[in-house]
Amino acid sequence: MVGLPERLDPADDSLPVWTERYLDLAVRGVRSAEVTAKISRHLERFGAWITGGLGHDRLSAVTPREITAWRDHLAAAGNCGRDNMPAPMAPATVNNHLAHL
Repeated sequence: MVGLPERLDPADDSLPVWTERYLDLAVRGVRSAEVTAKISRHLERFGAWITGGLGHDRLSAVTPREITAWRDHLAAAGNCGRDNMPAPMAPATVNNHLAHL
């Protein structure tokens, strides 16, 4: 895993902190409220999945391997079906999630 530089506050390595900063700097006020909400949902979904899988929300621990695993998860069981069972997401929806990430 990647260590944190001395000057970086450990709170800055948190996915929720990064998500809010990203939304503030690049999304809010630039994209419509609907698109902003969608991007936020997708990033929160990723954060919850990472936290559930790794047991923490450190951004520096996220590697291409985790992104690939998330993509595979979304494609296999990213939706909740009518019976509350995991269901696959459509390829375009998976790509949309990846683009937002």
